[in-house]
Amino acid sequence: MWLIVFMIIIIAAVIVCFSLAAAAKNAEMISQLWLEKQHIKQEILCTNKTKEE
Repeated sequence: MWLIVFMIIIIAAVIVCFSLAAAAKNAEMISQLWLEKQHIKQEILCTNKTKEE
């Protein structure tokens, strides 16, 4: 009986760890995309300033 409970706890812990790892990876990808978008915006602003001068 205790072995079954212990196995269920272990399996749940593994699932939680994988879920957290996936969420962290998604957050990293989203922040990377956001940074890339900001970088592109900055490049456009710089290009527009040089054209105006």
